[in-house]
Amino acid sequence: MVQVVLATAEHMMDGWSGRSPSTAEKKAEKNQREKANQEILKGRAIALYKVGSRQRKEKITTNGITTEQFYPELKCMLSGEWLPYEEVRCVHLLPKKKTSATTMLMLGLPAGSLNEPRNTNLWAEMIEMAFDAKELCFEPVPLRTNQLRCRILDPTLNLKPISTSSVVLMSQMEGKILELPEQKKDDKLTRRPFMRVLAFHYECAMKAALLEGWISSEEYESRQSYQNWSPECKSSFLQLESEVSSLSVAVRESLKQG
Repeated sequence: MVQVVLATAEHMMDGWSGRSPSTAEKKAEKNQREKANQEILKGRAIALYKVGSRQRKEKITTNGITTEQFYPELKCMLSGEWLPYEEVRCVHLLPKKKTSATTMLMLGLPAGSLNEPRNTNLWAEMIEMAFDAKELCFEPVPLRTNQLRCRILDPTLNLKPISTSSVVLMSQMEGKILELPEQKKDDKLTRRPFMRVLAFHYECAMKAALLEGWISSEEYESRQSYQNWSPECKSSFLQLESEVSSLSVAVRESLKQG
């Protein structure tokens, strides 16, 4: 009995001597976990889309001694540019934190789809920010099966570089074809992003652009259609388009914010 009491006392003393993690420490730990999970997802996306990666070599001379330094690079799926690994972002097509269960149901996406590689693409950092803000979108290329091209909606993007170290401008992304790997018949993996998600983003972005005055009503009415691109979608594209079109102005305003 005495031994039990002493053991309990020692355990309590250990607890008192220890310090509970602060709010800042808990937040830092959470951010670290999210960063690690994002890197895992990025690796899965690189494998799914067969995105090129390489090592850039630089010679560094210090105090007369020359050494070689290697820096990882990744290819942006839109620009085709080789960029520093950290400047190519693994972009969630449907935002992880702001997508409601209703949207998931409407798009016919099962639980867990937000963290699937098909809900991602690998783009330069400015392309990611513009996509999230619905300042650009991807539209089907007429008469070209399974091809998507970039459409810049916000004209203020044009003179901005696609990433910190790049000299390529966002204006050069206008009409650019999104690079996707060839889908072979015997391939067990679907090497395409969720087209229904890109269709949903396209409709919302075009609505937002109309409200902002970036496009005319004629341009909006003549927009391309993603119809029949996602046969596995729960609701038909016409129903999806109808639901997007019936959104209130207030909801559409919030869509522009992500």
